[in-house]
Amino acid sequence: MPLGKLENNLMRKINFLRTVFYASLFVLVSCKDDQISYYQAPKDAPPKMPPPAQHSGSTSDAGPQGHVHQAVDYPQIPQDWTAIAAGQFAKNKWTFGEEGKTVEFSVTSFPGQGGTLLQNVNRWRGQVGLAKQTEEELQESLNTLATPVGEMKIVELYPEDKLNKGMFVAILYLPDEVWFFKAYGNQETLAAKTQELQTWLQNLREHRH
Repeated sequence: MPLGKLENNLMRKINFLRTVFYASLFVLVSCKDDQISYYQAPKDAPPKMPPPAQHSGSTSDAGPQGHVHQAVDYPQIPQDWTAIAAGQFAKNKWTFGEEGKTVEFSVTSFPGQGGTLLQNVNRWRGQVGLAKQTEEELQESLNTLATPVGEMKIVELYPEDKLNKGMFVAILYLPDEVWFFKAYGNQETLAAKTQELQTWLQNLREHRH
């Protein structure tokens, strides 16, 4: 084969290989650019929660934080009531009376009706050593108390026994919950404080936002 023709064939092969090389390189670069990257998005910061609502009156009247409900505002707490730990279920709890003759007064609420009135009263009667009542006996023994937040059912239990423990309970039925205002302790102290308790209840107010 003549030398000139051989050189032409060699150049064509070199050009063809060069074209294949650059084409392959272009494909590799394009594929690399098309790859999708993933990353973990930072989590949103948790929303800031508003502080718990407080009832009217000073902070010392409020009891433990988180146990104050928005439906009812308390009136001023009498000076001789001492706030104590509310416990698991109560919103607030106080004690009053001289040593050895004290009474505990608690405020609790439950969604719905919190059981029937007869069930609750018979449970309380059992706590002070009294026998259960029938529905008819209950209705005959009940009193009522008008307050700005609604009419309350009043239960007073004073058994004649050596323990000398009595109970005063005011029950407030609201559309979606029931409130219990319960005083339990020395009968003498409780009897002397009943009017004060009723006056305090009559000064409850519906919470205004």
